[in-house]
Formats: sequence, structure tokens, C-alpha cells
Amino acid sequence: MSGLMGVFAASFGRIVLASKAQAVAEHAHPHMHLLFKVDGADRVLDVAGQRHRLTESKAVAVNPWQPHSEPGPIEGETTVLTFYIHLDWIAERFGDLSLNQFSEFQPDVSAEAQRLVADIVREIGGENRASPIDVAAAVQDLVGHTLSQGRAGQYPRSSADFRIRRAIDMIRTDPARPRNLGVLATQVGLSRSRFFTQFHEATGVSPRLYANAVWLERAVEALLVDERPIGEVSDALGFATHSHFCRFFREKIGFTPREYQTAAFRPSPSAAEPQAVSHAS
Repeated sequence: MSGLMGVFAASFGRIVLASKAQAVAEHAHPHMHLLFKVDGADRVLDVAGQRHRLTESKAVAVNPWQPHSEPGPIEGETTVLTFYIHLDWIAERFGDLSLNQFSEFQPDVSAEAQRLVADIVREIGGENRASPIDVAAAVQDLVGHTLSQGRAGQYPRSSADFRIRRAIDMIRTDPARPRNLGVLATQVGLSRSRFFTQFHEATGVSPRLYANAVWLERAVEALLVDERPIGEVSDALGFATHSHFCRFFREKIGFTPREYQTAAFRPSPSAAEPQAVSHAS
């Protein structure tokens, strides 16, 4: 079945189980991003300009703020388990391993990793009610296994000019600020060309990709955690029309805000961690 099968949010970040058959436009995340094929056709991803095939034996790992997309043509429907892992959570649990980067972006999927992926899929897909697993513990084991395959060291970044730091702060604290980033460049006292060059040198991504990621994460949080109405989220993020917001969200996520919100589960206030919920029929 095509569509979202479950979304699980916890202190580590979130997991999305979905069956997809469409391309996804270029975007980036502030998270460590892991993708595992569950079944269906192999999937081709473009990560920082390099093509990588998502298969049963090879996962795809994307570094924080690394541009990536799922270009067409799509070979068929694929069920993918996707992780968005907070860097602070990784650093607290893995120390120096949290600095690892992925030179090949293609971690091997060992027998143990396959078992963990299958357990998580059954849990958030609603097939494991008789013997629920500790999803957070399974995620920790899986992330640790993946990190161990990375290459030590961080991507070099230049020190950000105070005007770039100001622009980043403006994007993060006021997501409804005018979406014309040329206007933002003027507001911080830089020409458009100089602004775009310095921003990329400091962050590794363009101002547009950075702003899109901030807007996208604010939207996901509002839809998934706060359960705010879609129109309200669109207005808060400064989109001119609700249809523009829905188109933006679908291009970057692969599903509409409505589909994403329907698949999300909000735990009761007494729950220590969210529990998974199935939306497959």
C-alpha cells in the first residue's frame, strides 16, 4: 500500500515508515538522516551530487545539512524506514563517534541491522502488539552500528561572519520573515551574491536550503507534536497561500501535510515516550 504507515517521535528524533513511488526534491536536514529499504524496488538517492542505490544490503546515511534528493525516474514503489536523529542525542550516547562523517554514504546492512530494522518496522507498523519492543533502545543499537562505519572527522566549515550569524538567527527565530532571501541579505548588510557565497562557506548549504530545512522542521513539529491545523501552520511560517505550503511540504517530504498529520501519533501526557501507531489498512 502506498502512503504513510506510521510516524514515531521520541527523544532521539523521529522515524517514518512509508511506501513511496514518487520523486522527492532536493532538501536538507539538521539531523543525521538514515534510510533503510524494507521491501519493494531499489531506490536511487542523490547525496551531495553523488548517486547511491538504496538496497536490502546497503543503507543510505546523510550527514546533517547535506543536500539530497530522490530524483526520477522512479523504478517502482519502495517501503522505506527513515530516521531523523538529533545530533545532541547522538553526542550524549556515542561521544567521539558522533563526529563521524560518511565518506561513501552507504553503510552495510548486517544481519543484526536487518533484525533491528524488522523489529522497528513491526512495532511502528502495528504488527507487534503482543510483544512490544523498546524502540529507543533498538534505534540506539542501529545508530551505533551505522556510526561505526563512518569516517572520523568533520567537514570543514569557515567561521561565520557576524552578518551570516545574524541572518541564521533571523531565519531560526522568525520563520515567517519574508521568503525572498535577497531581502534578507539586504537586511544584514550584504549584497545578494556575497551573502549567498558567505552563507554556503559557513554552513555548507545555500541560504534557500537552510531556510527550507528550518521551515520544514517547524512545520513537522507543529503538525506532529502540537497537532495544529494546517492553515494555521502555513500562516505561521509565512506562506502566501495554504496551497503553496502544501506543495512545498509534499515536494520535500513526499506526502501532504494532511497525510503526515494523519499518520502521526500524539502520546498521552502521562506517557514517558511516544508509542507507535499503525495507519495501514
